[in-house]
Order: sequence, then structure tokens, then C-alpha cells
Amino acid sequence: MQKVRLNRVVFVFAFFFLVKGGGLFAQSKFLEFKSGFVASSPFYNPEVGKKFIDFQQGISLSVCFGYEYPNEIIRLYAEISYVGKGDNYPSQEFTKGKYNLIMNYFEISPQIRSYFLSGLFYFSCGFYSGYCFNSGFDDEFLSENQDVKKITDNYKKIDFGPKASLGVELGMQNIRGCIEVSYEYGLSNISKLSSQKITNQALFLSLGIDFKILQKNFRRF
Repeated sequence: MQKVRLNRVVFVFAFFFLVKGGGLFAQSKFLEFKSGFVASSPFYNPEVGKKFIDFQQGISLSVCFGYEYPNEIIRLYAEISYVGKGDNYPSQEFTKGKYNLIMNYFEISPQIRSYFLSGLFYFSCGFYSGYCFNSGFDDEFLSENQDVKKITDNYKKIDFGPKASLGVELGMQNIRGCIEVSYEYGLSNISKLSSQKITNQALFLSLGIDFKILQKNFRRF
């Protein structure tokens, strides 16, 4: 129950920040678009004999709204994303071999970004909160198993946890491109089974473009 409430707090905070809060003292506003590759491989407790190298491939599409403050070192971002996660599952009692679980998430993430080395590199951290709006298995698994819906019902819809990114930005003052590596670590148990705990983890490699859409001039005393 406490984790569900925390998930709602992250959603509310990000929405308030997106609509109004982040821009109260901002010098500039930014709009950023990103797309990239996702490698996801959940943690299992107890273990099921798999490693992160057995990851499920996916894609991510993101829109970020950012606020830059007068020191030009700190930005606040609210990121709205589609993220394709899942798992490359090892053989189980109810399957004839390995199969791919596909889980499509809508995520929102408030983040703080700090620039260093003359603004070329940046590090950002925050929390993400996600909702799984669709899940399923690959065609090979579907053709071999009849009771698929019962298996997908074993997974919860809500996921949340910390997110950290390291990136580089290149370009002009008002339009810049970026390359970013991000990692999400899920704190929420996405399994409905009392006998097993499953938490998400995902690694992202993204390309993006950043636009400055508003500039304010502050009086300096």
C-alpha cells in the first residue's frame, strides 16, 4: 500500500512541476525529444537461473519539458515516455522453451540535471513512475501455449523507482543534440504471486534533440 501511494506522489509531483511549479524562477524553458534502445531484464527472488545478458530488446520514445535556472548549470525536467520493457525468459515448467515477455509502459519522470565540463556533459537523477498498458508474449510462445492470459495476469500494472542518466550535448545555444545512457531500477514488486518477487531494471541508450523555447531576462543586482 505504501509503495502504491509513493507511486501516486511521483505522478502528482511530476504533473504539478510540468504545469507550473518548475517555471516559477526559471530563466529558460526547453523542449526535448528522445528515442532509443532499451535492454530490460528483471530481478527475480528466488532466482530463475538467468543473467542480465538474457535481456529483452525494446524501444523508448520521450518528450521532456525542461526549466533552466540563472546559473545555467541546473535544469529541472519532466519526462513523459513510452518504454518497451519485458524479459527473455528461460524455460519454465509451463513452457517448452525460452520465450519473450513484452510489457509496454507509459512513464512519467521528474528529474534534476546538472551540467559539468563547460556544459558539455550532464548527469541527471530522479524517479520514474510507470503504468503497463499492454503486455503479451511472442508469436512462438502463443502458438505453443493456450493459457496465456492466466500467465500475463500474474503481473501488476504499476512500476516505479529511481532513474539516473549520463549524457553529452553538442550544438548551438538554442538547438542541441544529445547522446544519453540511462538506468532504471524498479522498487515495485510487479509479480502478483506471493511465492516470487520480480522487480524491473532497464538500460537505455538514447539520441535526442533539445530546443530552447523561451528566454527570460532577470535583473542582476
